[in-house]
Amino acid sequence: SVILNILLGDMLTSSEEAKLVAARWESELKAAKHEFSARIRSISAGSHKKLIVEVDAHGLGETARWFTQQRETLWVEKRAKKTLSNKFARALMFDAPSKIGEINHARDALLAKHGLTGRGEIIGIGDSGLDHDSCFFHDSSRVTPLCLPSSNSSLRCISRTRPHVDMLHRKVVSYRLVAGEAVVYDELGRVTNRTGEGDFSVGHGTSAAGSAAGSASSATVAATDASSATVAATDELAQYHGVAPDAKLVIDDLSLGNSPLGAVPSDLQADLWPYAYALGSRVYLNSW
Repeated sequence: SVILNILLGDMLTSSEEAKLVAARWESELKAAKHEFSARIRSISAGSHKKLIVEVDAHGLGETARWFTQQRETLWVEKRAKKTLSNKFARALMFDAPSKIGEINHARDALLAKHGLTGRGEIIGIGDSGLDHDSCFFHDSSRVTPLCLPSSNSSLRCISRTRPHVDMLHRKVVSYRLVAGEAVVYDELGRVTNRTGEGDFSVGHGTSAAGSAAGSASSATVAATDASSATVAATDELAQYHGVAPDAKLVIDDLSLGNSPLGAVPSDLQADLWPYAYALGSRVYLNSW
């Protein structure tokens, strides 16, 4: 079957009115005994502005045409199938639509053959932060480098026990807290993080970084999922890799308190982009 979304005009002001329209249409279709009437399985009110119609796919054009001719109808569309598209970031760019959702080893081998995996590249990302403990970014043998900007310059890092840059980290070259050091509390007032690095507000930065360069490491998978074979687990996770899985990242965490972008500098050219550029990034993502 197929679902049609039917947008109704402004003459209807309540869901009850929309239900009355749905009931009247069903009654008229039964009385008229159109050839397509039997193909209509149900008509229901989604809201005061929308009716939801389930119909057989056969003869869809004729069925939809009848709904367009009704005076209450403003728009008729076939409801699109909802999928988690971000899972298929590489497939959306490189594959035919029929291949989306499949693990395409041939595509990955071809990209690797031509060096199109991001190896040797560094991508700067300014966003809500990064869940660097995710298997797509975590390095089980190295700590995530953290940059806490000095009071004199947001582009200079204060020395801490952790390095602020590590070119040998498999994914995160540097994680800069643009707003500086902070204490993060949970809803019960307990301290959860003393520096504030992470992606606590919306997860948007982690999603953006994953689309760009996410890559699950076999060591991380083995450490977090000992019940399954490492090779099989990483092969399964490969469908979630970003478009440049071998690239590394410089993260500019722009969160401040509960605002995911509260620390965006007023001058991006002076206070945001130069940090990643100095570390070798020639691609920078502002997904906002």
